Amino acid sequence: MIETDKIYNMDCLEGMSRMPEGSVDAIIADLPYGVLNRGNRSACWDRQIPLGPLWEQYRRIIKPDSPIILFAQGIFSAHLMLSQPGIWRYNLVWQKDRVTGHLNANRMPLRQHEDILVFYMK
Repeated sequence: MIETDKIYNMDCLEGMSRMPEGSVDAIIADLPYGVLNRGNRSACWDRQIPLGPLWEQYRRIIKPDSPIILFAQGIFSAHLMLSQPGIWRYNLVWQKDRVTGHLNANRMPLRQHEDILVFYMK
């Protein structure tokens, strides 16, 4: 069983499977988008978590009136919204003070915003 007020370094699906049902007040996560991992073996940290098992655990551990707030960009935002259309409620846009994406500047514009997707059951 997972203890509260502790930090764990483990696979999130394994960690959530050890949490009691309906025990989480809010889920706020910046998941790996899976965009850097295409052909880049050094970006293994950016592997997208399988959305089916992820949502199964989210739905199990979250309290009924609690939000699930996820950060995303581009096609990953669309994947998240379409993976749970029944509980997706709205998006916010985080306009950043500093642009990102300098390493890809020769093939795409720099990015200055990130999507914040809000889901909840009720």
